[in-house]
Amino acid sequence: FDDFVLELVELWNRIGQGDPLSIICYILYNADLLDIPRYPYEDALGYVDDSNLLAEGNMLEESV
Repeated sequence: FDDFVLELVELWNRIGQGDPLSIICYILYNADLLDIPRYPYEDALGYVDDSNLLAEGNMLEESV
């Protein structure tokens, strides 16, 4: 968006891919992410062990 680029963030994943604990950890740790959006131009989606947050605005400052 207008050549805006965030700095890289290093992610640490301590649970292996396909680990049966991953879905339980997701529910306990990330479920509140879906409660963050409060306005019509914000949305959140969660499916299995993925989540997405969306904020829409005309200017970058409105969306951050």
